[in-house]
Amino acid sequence: MVYNAFIMRYVLAILVAAVIPACGGSPVDSQKSSAGSSGSSGISVTSPAPFDDSIAFYGDSITDRAFNRDCLPGYSEVINGKFPAFTPSYKDLGTSGWSSVDALANLDATLAANPGYKYWALCFGTNDAYFNTTPQAFKSNLRNMVAKLRTAGKIPVIPTIPYGIGRNAVAYNSALDDVVVSQNVMRGPDLDDWFFRHQEQLLIDGVNKAPAGQNGDDVHPGDPGRIMINVLWAQTMEQIYK
Repeated sequence: MVYNAFIMRYVLAILVAAVIPACGGSPVDSQKSSAGSSGSSGISVTSPAPFDDSIAFYGDSITDRAFNRDCLPGYSEVINGKFPAFTPSYKDLGTSGWSSVDALANLDATLAANPGYKYWALCFGTNDAYFNTTPQAFKSNLRNMVAKLRTAGKIPVIPTIPYGIGRNAVAYNSALDDVVVSQNVMRGPDLDDWFFRHQEQLLIDGVNKAPAGQNGDDVHPGDPGRIMINVLWAQTMEQIYK
């Protein structure tokens, strides 16, 4: 995968901590979500009308930790850095412990509470693998969520399941890919590939700084990984501005 100079500038900044504020501070320009986890937040600054680049990140604790606005640059800052005319509105709708089972069961209510987002990132699979949802059930849940979102006039986007040390999500990523291909769903970033190649960005035995002082579990990203999820999503969504 080739990263342009803009993306690599942020990667370098993450590594040397030269220009990025420390994670764990107060969220910037955030608002509380009416659905999802207690940490859900969004930004109110939007891109010029009538262009709609708003996105809801619907997912689990990995999603919540990545998009809760206490690590910068966030998704909108990365987009704005490359496309200065645009500052996409986005919302963290990650909930700790949720699998695709929970996501499907709560999607109607979450859509009703958050009607203003055009793109919906479906960031599930880690807990499906952990709680032994079958790959077949996972595939069915994703397919049903895609259908619900499209009926509501939304555009679903599905990333791969982030790599976690000791967690075998191969069958789930295969099921996910089948949904993306068969339903012609927009692809999100390949988080499985990124974290497989950058395992140092995971919370490995507490080596990397954990949000709220949590210990490492070899699955949740540390602060550099949380920022990189925003960067990778921004890189993926560049296509809508071209």
